[in-house]
Amino acid sequence: MSLKRNIPNFISILNLVVGFMALWLVAQQAFLEAFYLLCTCLILDFFDGFFARLLNAKSDFGAQFDSFADLVSFGVLPGFYVLTYLQALNAPLILLVLSAIYPATAAIRLVRFNLDDSASSDYFTGMPTPISAILLMSLIHLDLKTLIDNPELHRTVIAVFVVLVSLMMISKLKILSLKFQGFKWGANKWRYVLIVMGAITLIFAPSFAVVLIYIELLILSLLSFKI
Repeated sequence: MSLKRNIPNFISILNLVVGFMALWLVAQQAFLEAFYLLCTCLILDFFDGFFARLLNAKSDFGAQFDSFADLVSFGVLPGFYVLTYLQALNAPLILLVLSAIYPATAAIRLVRFNLDDSASSDYFTGMPTPISAILLMSLIHLDLKTLIDNPELHRTVIAVFVVLVSLMMISKLKILSLKFQGFKWGANKWRYVLIVMGAITLIFAPSFAVVLIYIELLILSLLSFKI
């Protein structure tokens, strides 16, 4: 294959490498820096698909490799982050084990996506792994210690939160895709609504923006597909 057709694969490799380095930062409990690298992985994940379409460089190898990179960046990394975060809170073993549910369900989600020949450009089946990953790792911005004084309750809330996010990834719910169908209001009204609501959320509640936008996406998806 030509160099041009391998550009998307090179970007996927960068995604995997950045995700791997973020794992090292999590091991050092440098949670904020790891979150920034996750955001970098999100940008790289967008561009590998963008250039694959732009250069007409889609391939079975590229699709599979992209999923392997995503499993590291959006599956293993957030799962290890939660494990390390709970360990820092002196969580019991059962809660630490629960953190393994996330990478397992992320793997299921990615395999299911690759095998789904009936995938629609209007929606995803289940919450996408990148959205779920940034939601989990945004915990660093919430400062839950100030919201939940009881350490045991704090640890339990995080563990339950992880399980719920994990189950959302492998659910059968139709989640609104942000791939615009042209620019007409009729075909994209829910996407426009989400963008406006997300912008307002970022302005007035930046610390809770990721969690609130996740909830907004879920609600608008339910309304859009009348589920």
